[in-house]
Amino acid sequence: MGGHHFVDFHYELHAGKLGLWIVAIATMAMLVALMSGIIIHKRIFKDFFTFRPGKGQRSWLDGHNAVAVLTLPFQFMIAITGIAFYATSYLPAAVVANFGAGSEGQNRYAAAISDPGKPVSSGVRHALPALEPLARRAETLMAQEVRAVVIDNPGDAAMRIGIYGWNEDAEQQRRISQT
Repeated sequence: MGGHHFVDFHYELHAGKLGLWIVAIATMAMLVALMSGIIIHKRIFKDFFTFRPGKGQRSWLDGHNAVAVLTLPFQFMIAITGIAFYATSYLPAAVVANFGAGSEGQNRYAAAISDPGKPVSSGVRHALPALEPLARRAETLMAQEVRAVVIDNPGDAAMRIGIYGWNEDAEQQRRISQT
């Protein structure tokens, strides 16, 4: 419950859609401030590599500049992910164009990006097929060894058998979702 509280507060300020929009406006202001600050401060990287020890206030200012530049990637990441997580709420045109408007379009969109989930049991008994021929066929189709066999609702007519191989790193980078 504590984690849920902080996630809701962080993205919605416990204010629903209004909170989302307040966070979006603040995040856009943060991005504008970061970009304009970098553009305005022409010598940002020169100042980053300048440190004059023993110069009093100048040394403290040099340290301040170094710490500020070191945190810039983190600040950009925070601002960009803050916008990206709820991008379809701020700019719903892509979802509407592909899935339709209204709650039915939103439901189709959510179903398309969600894990299909476990099939519902039918209650009708069905024998478990021999798994070795399925695994051999899967190995030839995948051109790799079987890593896992997952059976949903074993012994039921709505049984689903999934046979998985190893995912290569290059293949994982092309996918949006592991499912």
